[in-house]
Amino acid sequence: MAKKASMQRIADELGLARSAVSRALAGKKGVSEATRRRVQATARRLGYDAEAGTPSPKPVQILLLVEERTTREKHFWSHVLNGLVTEVPLHHGYLSIILTDAHQADFKVPPLLEKAGGVDGVIAMHATDIRAVSAVKRLGLPIVLLDYVEDLPDYDTVIIDDLRGIKQLVTELAGLGHRRFGYIGDLENSSFRSRYEGLLAAMAQNGILDGSPPQWRVPEDLPDRDIPTALICCNDDWALETVDYLLAKGVKVPEEVSVTGFDDSITEERRCRIPLTTLRVDREELGRWAVRTLFQRLWNPDGPRVQVAVGVELVKRASHAGPTPGTPG
Repeated sequence: MAKKASMQRIADELGLARSAVSRALAGKKGVSEATRRRVQATARRLGYDAEAGTPSPKPVQILLLVEERTTREKHFWSHVLNGLVTEVPLHHGYLSIILTDAHQADFKVPPLLEKAGGVDGVIAMHATDIRAVSAVKRLGLPIVLLDYVEDLPDYDTVIIDDLRGIKQLVTELAGLGHRRFGYIGDLENSSFRSRYEGLLAAMAQNGILDGSPPQWRVPEDLPDRDIPTALICCNDDWALETVDYLLAKGVKVPEEVSVTGFDDSITEERRCRIPLTTLRVDREELGRWAVRTLFQRLWNPDGPRVQVAVGVELVKRASHAGPTPGTPG
């Protein structure tokens, strides 16, 4: 059986005096808050058992910041939350949730963040108010951005592997003979822009890049004629809308136009009229990796920035096929 960590081992690993480690674990004055967090994180990692008369390290308090409107996206939010609440206890942690609202004119830092020792680390999800993210940064707390829509390179991030996923789709469609691709999605959203960039890269990789493929923000912007034979949609919602729009226009799917989505989030209540080919995202795994990445930062505060890309799976259904013979691919 491995020998349990001692205060001296923690001190040696962090390059601190044993007395500083003792004060940090006991919650006494004389050490900075940053040092206290480093000591507590190292004690947890090494399996430290408190010596007689010295309090054990407190459970890790994790705060999840999530934009209020995101919680209405049940197909996304509920699965990610399941991953979070499953993973946090495995690291001797507790999870609290604060809703943000980017549309509120006045922003106030949540009291739990300002309270000394109230929070050890933060996960900001998807479209969290950037003012809350900035406040966490100013307070010096470790933070991980989970599927965040803004491009913030100085933060630890957990993202969906958009590029690889779109390459799977394009390779599948190109193998069926498609050469004319289009994209539907708002490029102001960094995730949707990343998927469009994946389309560009995949077309080049398959030797079919002839300028940039056309891009439309919504299906209603599609032209009446000369629609590309393969439409890559930024997510399943837009793919569902695109299928409905094309069918209403008398365009056959997939005989004339193949349509694909992203997320695999169509539920029974929102079923697509034609079973949708898409990329499945393991949303629970996103939540689990956000927790793991945050604890890695707690254990190694000064390490290099981390980006975890969670893979996706191509799900082939009935909304894609080879282009109709006799029509340009």
